[in-house]
Amino acid sequence: MPATAAARAELNGADGASARAPYEPFAFRLAGREDDPDIRRLLRTHAMPGAIAVSLQREPDASLAASIEGDVHETVIARSRSNGELSGMAARSVRMVYVNGEAVRLGSLGQLRVASGRHALRTLIDEGFSFCRMRHQQDGAPAYLVSLVADNSAARRLLVERRSPTAPRLVSIGGLDTFVIPARRRSRACPRSPSRLNAEET
Repeated sequence: MPATAAARAELNGADGASARAPYEPFAFRLAGREDDPDIRRLLRTHAMPGAIAVSLQREPDASLAASIEGDVHETVIARSRSNGELSGMAARSVRMVYVNGEAVRLGSLGQLRVASGRHALRTLIDEGFSFCRMRHQQDGAPAYLVSLVADNSAARRLLVERRSPTAPRLVSIGGLDTFVIPARRRSRACPRSPSRLNAEET
């Protein structure tokens, strides 16, 4: 039972045998090979908003870059219980790093994507963090890094400003500037061919 459902049952004073679990619209689990096409489609079609929209795609295999993110890497997915469609995803990684000369375990949370038309967005986020917290208890790190695009106000409201019963407490530690290389160049206007010019002039 997810932590959110367990907390509600405890607050209502019901025991596990007689309490009726509330309806949970999403099913959370770790991604498998069969989920790869849906994951790549979600990453491809949902760019991070902002003055410059950035699409972080993982073609042709979403798992190819996982090994560089940490010795522990998990892609968490949520599917709708009503139709089985991919509703959202996120990634959790843990690796060994050096902090002040000491080798420590440090985690990373990222790749948060939500499919369009999610009316139960807050439920999706809260239950997703609850699932991640359960995974964290098995091989967790003392802290996790999360990066947000500076002008992504929607993500900031949802993850930083909003109070969630399951989300970790996010504290700003600094900024990061990076370069972006455009994937497409603007095509220059092609001059009309002589045959086209002659046809128009006559």
